[in-house]
Amino acid sequence: MTDIAKGLSNDLAEIVERRGSSVVRVESSRMPGSGIVWSADGVIVAASHSIEGEDGIEVGLADGANVPAALVGRDPSTDVAVLRASTAGLSVPVWTDPAGVKVGNLVLGLSRPGRSVRASLGIVSVRGEAWRAPSGGLLDQYVQTDLARHPGFSGSLLVGVTGEAIGLNTAGLLRGATLVISGPTLRRVVEALLAHGAVRRGFLGIGTYPVRLPAPGAQEEWSSVSGNIPCSKKD
Repeated sequence: MTDIAKGLSNDLAEIVERRGSSVVRVESSRMPGSGIVWSADGVIVAASHSIEGEDGIEVGLADGANVPAALVGRDPSTDVAVLRASTAGLSVPVWTDPAGVKVGNLVLGLSRPGRSVRASLGIVSVRGEAWRAPSGGLLDQYVQTDLARHPGFSGSLLVGVTGEAIGLNTAGLLRGATLVISGPTLRRVVEALLAHGAVRRGFLGIGTYPVRLPAPGAQEEWSSVSGNIPCSKKD
């Protein structure tokens, strides 16, 4: 049993060391958040709610360097924001198919609230089908973990025990719950933000407004436009 525990411990530490370089610190407010390297040329994915403004954003890299970053776009409905940092040659994580994630699977949360990576161990506590958040955003899968939330948690990377990336952790979509924005949802939203700066959604342009009718014949005209609903005319 001791050898099994030691082997698992070493494997987890190796995953943290290997995947920690794909996690950055995002500084845009008093409380830094985390972000995930999306592409080697400086595209970073973070939690939208942890980025307060569009100016003065900096990204802290695994090598300790701080570089400026610009906000490409954000989608508050899925709590996803895309940044472009002034750097290149970043380490991109390998993403896995979240369909293989099961309740009870061990997972690691990797964040970077300071200069060093921070790891937390937990399990997948809930997994469901597609889910629409209270904010209106559609997630391809509903995945919840029991990972402890700490400063810099939102925007952190969730990985399995094989080291493959599962999604982005956030505490901003559902009050009191630690949810995961999985790879397919991230890909869909990030591609839209990179292309348009926002997620384009259709809407039905129907509204209401009051109409003042002339006094003579108002009863008859109102009956006509309201489907001949009887109404009384005041003196």
